[in-house]
Amino acid sequence: MRRIFKYPLDIVGIQLVSMPVGAELLTVQMQQGVPCLWALVEDSAPKEDRVIYFRGTGHEAPDFKKDEHIATFQERAFVWHVFDGGAEITRVLS
Repeated sequence: MRRIFKYPLDIVGIQLVSMPVGAELLTVQMQQGVPCLWALVEDSAPKEDRVIYFRGTGHEAPDFKKDEHIATFQERAFVWHVFDGGAEITRVLS
């Protein structure tokens, strides 16, 4: 069954989020002081770890040809840009 799931995140450089394969990442917004990712998923699909990472305004930008921008949101005085690095963490770290 297709559903929309919520994944609470930490504002850190890089993190792995376990979600069904083929999940469509919809947005990231603050909810009660916590950044949350919403994704449209097929809940019966096998799980994979997706690389999600944050960049602040003025920080080094990722390779936009490979990584998909999910959302931009504000958290107090900071503006965060959230990217999907896919399922290959070694590529994002290099």
